[in-house]
Amino acid sequence: MSGTLKIRFGPDMPAASVEVVAPDLGSVGQLWLGAGQDKEIQVPSEGSFLRVHLPSGEIVTLEDPGNLDRLITLSDIMRHIRRPARTELTPVRRRSAAELRQLTLDVISTRSAPIVEALEVTAFKNDVQVSLGTRGGNLQPSVVREPGASVIYTPPWTLQPYELTLQLPGRRVLVHLPGTLEEVVVRADEVEGHRRVVTVRATTTNDLADAIGSYMQRGDLHAAAAMTDWAEHAEDLLEAKMGDPFAATIGAYLLLRLRRFDLMHDWTRNLADRFSDIVDGAVIRAWHLIHAKGDATEIQALLQRAFDSALPVFTEGLRLLNEGAQLLGNSQATAKLNQKSGIVLWSSPFTTTVHGTPAEGSARIDFDVDYASRI
Repeated sequence: MSGTLKIRFGPDMPAASVEVVAPDLGSVGQLWLGAGQDKEIQVPSEGSFLRVHLPSGEIVTLEDPGNLDRLITLSDIMRHIRRPARTELTPVRRRSAAELRQLTLDVISTRSAPIVEALEVTAFKNDVQVSLGTRGGNLQPSVVREPGASVIYTPPWTLQPYELTLQLPGRRVLVHLPGTLEEVVVRADEVEGHRRVVTVRATTTNDLADAIGSYMQRGDLHAAAAMTDWAEHAEDLLEAKMGDPFAATIGAYLLLRLRRFDLMHDWTRNLADRFSDIVDGAVIRAWHLIHAKGDATEIQALLQRAFDSALPVFTEGLRLLNEGAQLLGNSQATAKLNQKSGIVLWSSPFTTTVHGTPAEGSARIDFDVDYASRI
């Protein structure tokens, strides 16, 4: 029997895309809900079920035949998620308590701690160094979990982007991160085949922006269909740019993807002008004008400003900057950008670049950079 299905998210649920599926496996529609929100959708049968597409890429199927009022809570999701056992990974050598004390990595809160100039922290074995900082200097790690394998940063809020540096034999990896970080976890593991994986997971103070960024980076088609009704939320993020310019940047990128230029208003001008340290603002404003068939001189000036600055915080911005150089036919800018960016980890939502060549005989190291799962 057909009817109206009401879907509700519990207050502990992260923002997620929900696909409603009929018993014959045909897709009825996609919705996107946040914590405490609810939506209704017409279904052909009470036997319709739900697929919850999480920002992490995991998919949870929920069945409750005959129930047209579905409440989804975090515990419902957790019962269906199978996390890989940590024993599948063999951590690198653990440092002794004396070594940890010497490195001052016990428990140091950086929320109120001053920025420390030129601090280098040997975090993993003896051949990988990690530091996080802005142009003003580097921060000390706040916690070491599994000594010698993980470092956790809880840095203070700043209008400047952060840069996470991983120094390896012959190579340097730079990860550009928002200044509104809540936490960054860097972990090194040894896996099969004498290969090592360095994992970076970041969360910001805006979980909505993190969810949008995760979906956009993965190109999730189900999420994309659901995200069209989140254009207004992206508009809100952009409007609130003075409070959180990094979340505003994510909102603007979504509106560009959805081609909802009407919801961008002229706010992209302030995003570009008020936050010169965030290169993404200039890139966004340039592409807003490109779509609006704006002044060509202003567009060129904005892109040139981005070419001459640091790299964008988000990989989406680096993609658009590359496309802008091609659009202008500026081979010099393209060459300069390629030289500055080195090898780009395009799978990362945050601009991540690899510079240099692995030292001869060094172990193979892969890099995995993403948002941290909030589940």
